[in-house]
Amino acid sequence: GQQSFPFTTGKSQYDFIDVAELADQIAVASVTPGVTGVINCSSGEPVSLATQVEAFIADNALGIELEYGAFPDRPYDSPAVWGDATRIRQIMAEYAATARG
Repeated sequence: GQQSFPFTTGKSQYDFIDVAELADQIAVASVTPGVTGVINCSSGEPVSLATQVEAFIADNALGIELEYGAFPDRPYDSPAVWGDATRIRQIMAEYAATARG
């Protein structure tokens, strides 16, 4: 019932990806012949934690506001972490082209 939510600064950036998209990437990469090695299944796009949480609040019509700075950012967290989606995008594009015939 509270209308505010204690939060960090929200400045850290992460690679958020929809779980269905992630599942598609994993499935396609795992069954595509000739695909080997390390593959970053990711969006490849950094998004701030604040942006992601604000979008979640808006999408779900949650009448709350974030109380930025109520918690300190953790000193051991990286300020920005995201994947290099170059290879997975190529794999997905090749798969889509093959699936179309």
